[in-house]
Amino acid sequence: GYHNEANHAYGDDTPCTFSTPDSWQYQDARLTDKGIGQCVKARETLLGDVNPELVVVSPFTRTLQTAHIMFGGKGYPFIVHNLCRERSGKFTCDKMRSKTEI
Repeated sequence: GYHNEANHAYGDDTPCTFSTPDSWQYQDARLTDKGIGQCVKARETLLGDVNPELVVVSPFTRTLQTAHIMFGGKGYPFIVHNLCRERSGKFTCDKMRSKTEI
């Protein structure tokens, strides 16, 4: 996501925290164009005969985008559940948007 690009801009892979300059722009980071392309490629090369009964995904924007790209439009049921989230902590990319923003 965009938060990973920010890490590289700062010269390392340390995640953006709330004390990182301009860190709020990385809150609940979206997928970059590169990430979207990676999802499309993965869908085309990895899924093949995969037919899930249910797609369970966290409410983070980047995971919702990934699930939609990978499995959307195929009639699979989706459940978005907060217990699937990565973590809640000091990193801005792990602070979720409000339901209305999503």
